[in-house]
Amino acid sequence: MIGFTKFARGARRRTPLSSLALVSCISACGAGDGGAPAGLDTRAQRLDALDDAPGQGSAADVSEPLQLLERLLAAQALGGIGLSGSLGDAAFARTAPVDRSRGEDDTITLQGRVLQLTGGGVSFLPVAVLGQGAALTDAEGNFTIPNVTTPYDIATGFSDGTQISMVLYKGLHRSDPRLVATVTSSDFSAQLSGTVSGGAGYPEPPGHRTLLNVTTDFGNTGGPGVDPTTGAFTHLATWPVAPSTTGYLTAIQFAEDAAGHASQFTGAATAELGLVDGGSIVQPVPLQPVPTTTLAGSYTYPAGYSFGSKQALVEAPTLALLFLPDDNLDNGSFSLAAPVIGERSNAVLISAFSPTGGVSQVLRRNLAPGTSRLRIELPNALDLIFPFSGSTGIDHDTLFLTTEFERGIYFYQFFSGAPGAPDFTVVTGEPVAQIPDLSSLGAALPASTIYSMAITGIGAFADVDGFAGPTGPLPSELILAASPSISFSTAP
Repeated sequence: MIGFTKFARGARRRTPLSSLALVSCISACGAGDGGAPAGLDTRAQRLDALDDAPGQGSAADVSEPLQLLERLLAAQALGGIGLSGSLGDAAFARTAPVDRSRGEDDTITLQGRVLQLTGGGVSFLPVAVLGQGAALTDAEGNFTIPNVTTPYDIATGFSDGTQISMVLYKGLHRSDPRLVATVTSSDFSAQLSGTVSGGAGYPEPPGHRTLLNVTTDFGNTGGPGVDPTTGAFTHLATWPVAPSTTGYLTAIQFAEDAAGHASQFTGAATAELGLVDGGSIVQPVPLQPVPTTTLAGSYTYPAGYSFGSKQALVEAPTLALLFLPDDNLDNGSFSLAAPVIGERSNAVLISAFSPTGGVSQVLRRNLAPGTSRLRIELPNALDLIFPFSGSTGIDHDTLFLTTEFERGIYFYQFFSGAPGAPDFTVVTGEPVAQIPDLSSLGAALPASTIYSMAITGIGAFADVDGFAGPTGPLPSELILAASPSISFSTAP
């Protein structure tokens, strides 16, 4: 049996997800010879999100599925880029499509890698092709398993001594899978401080706001607050993999109208920073004048749904997103102000909620200044058909059945707050899944334990093989369909 008894890793610093409230800057693509998707939230993050009542249109409700997508995309990008690379849409490495011309039941040798959420391979983790073979990753996160018959199901997981998080990819054919363990360590850090100046000035005039964000070649490090009186800020930038990296700073100042929407951009600044572990950088941020553009179009969402919001975003390196103030007026159209910053691109996010509390979102990226006549069609959110919330006696034979999502793949996520109870994520192309039996990896499903679960459809990948390998350039439209969460208890 390959389990976590021998290979549990010590507690490590973790990078929290940002909130949508101010600068919900989410990591999604980075540089680095390893990477990590965007979406396997830690137990605490998921349970915090589940505390929100579904379907109320809260910031937490809207941000969670997008955070999932952003981090998933990050992992795939990070997995194919060298340590010296920098982030941009052109940096993605495209590989040839998986060859299925010989049909099922091919015998192949897997030469794969296990990645962590914030970049880099994960050493000495167990990997198992269910019913066929197992291995441990090497110091770089690589593994080899011979004589594997396709299609195959493959699992790995991570333990920090108190939490076990497992992930299972179902129905793969590719010989070079990249798996993601729920590891979000940030082993290196540098202190950043400075003062924002220029723009409309500091103290800021009434009705003005400043957003500031820092990302690295390995993903997002967060958005420090800027003192509206002095323009001062401090920020501890953290990152994984290497003791030095490049940081990317983005600052935006704007005036709000009477409704609280961004109306005029009064300054912006971008900078690259050389970050070294243990270092301290004082970085002046002089805002320069920037034009204000308008992004306009129309949207539709399924009948019976309630509108969530329409929102302009600024996309920073490593696909971090700076969320501008949202607009919840539902009139079938949008006209959103955005800054024109040469090194950054703009995006629009439209969200709606199903009657049962599911979330539907479309993110339209790489918009040119003055883009108009955009048409955005939101998909149906997912709804769990079976089992019902509050069900008891759930075990490995229980089928979790959801409505279909025709525009991508499914993520089934099962979380428990009970000590020692493993979390499970199942990545599949099918609208049905089971809690996998991964007891051979030291992650047995505990008896009489309460779990929460939810499902997210990701519209950036055609199939699970596409997700488990390097991506090409990201599509201009990213689609999400999330179910409301339910709770259940496992069998005695």
